[in-house]
Amino acid sequence: MKFRQFFAVYLAIVIGSSAVITVIAPKLEGNHDGASPPRFSIRWMSLSPTDHNNSHPEYTIAFDNLTDNQLKIRTAFQIKNQEPRGYYFLIDGHSAPAGWTFAPHQIGYISNDETKTFVYENITRTLPSPIPQGRLTETITIVIKTFYNDSYTGLYKKNNLDVTFNFLDLTSAAWTILYHDNFDDGTTNNWESTGEGGGDWNSSNAGSVSTSADYYTSFQYSLRLDASAMCVGVRNWEFDIVYPDSDAHSWVGHWVYPTAWVRAAFRKTFAVGDVAEAYLLFSIKSENYEAFNQYGIKINGTTVFMSDVTPQADYWHQFAIPLSRNSVNTVDIWVQKAERIGTGTTDKYAYLDDVYLITK
Repeated sequence: MKFRQFFAVYLAIVIGSSAVITVIAPKLEGNHDGASPPRFSIRWMSLSPTDHNNSHPEYTIAFDNLTDNQLKIRTAFQIKNQEPRGYYFLIDGHSAPAGWTFAPHQIGYISNDETKTFVYENITRTLPSPIPQGRLTETITIVIKTFYNDSYTGLYKKNNLDVTFNFLDLTSAAWTILYHDNFDDGTTNNWESTGEGGGDWNSSNAGSVSTSADYYTSFQYSLRLDASAMCVGVRNWEFDIVYPDSDAHSWVGHWVYPTAWVRAAFRKTFAVGDVAEAYLLFSIKSENYEAFNQYGIKINGTTVFMSDVTPQADYWHQFAIPLSRNSVNTVDIWVQKAERIGTGTTDKYAYLDDVYLITK
């Protein structure tokens, strides 16, 4: 049994037919100091479908089977300072329900008209107790403060931002489990692979899935995704004049080594009926997350999830994403990228296990 780590994921309240990768300008609440409102903006650096209520960030976390009693929350933000001068910025917790703790994070100096992106990691939440209703929703408030000096003692202005978290308890009887794919019967449970590539890649060899006993979260198999970047050396023949003063010549061969790259994803189609809520829970482990960082998770070809931070390679990470109700959802979990320069094949592997589709 391998260890898995907590990883916060983004929740779209309603998944519609279109979504875009963008930054979100959350609604900033009051509580600013000074005669005029702050002239700096903070943006939540995750993804928002166009029909999502983007007044504040919202996340979903399935907390079953996590290794740590304390969940470490990582949330990406971007600050743009439009004040007449630069200031020192700090982010901290303002208020939260029981079980949450915060530590201040000094973002540093941001000059006039400068934009800075950062990840706030100093938020923890004790694992919730069992949730009979299946989902617990909590809202925390964080505060952004600006200071005149690097000692962070001369407060200039501040503003608050709400962040909402939805905790899912898989063990609750409130959920109906429509699918549980653990691959322990030795089959792929109708999962497939999809991919894309470039350079001199072999499109018939982009990726494949198979059951594997290498790593798993439940004994004895998981689903392995193989991303293969295959190159074949090419020898170019060139006409060469042997003697400049004669017509004598020969053919000279030069080896030219091509390049190839491949991105690969897990794929499966799920049918969701007339339910109030539907979520897909799953765990992945990968050698790299380059494709995950670029494409995230797509439903019916549209990106619905982008991560705030890059998952740590070679650890199990558990995710939860909402699915569209009354529709067919083709889910692509983009994971990794394989690259090759020269002859031969480069293989990169990722693993998927314990996939649940839950509804109520």
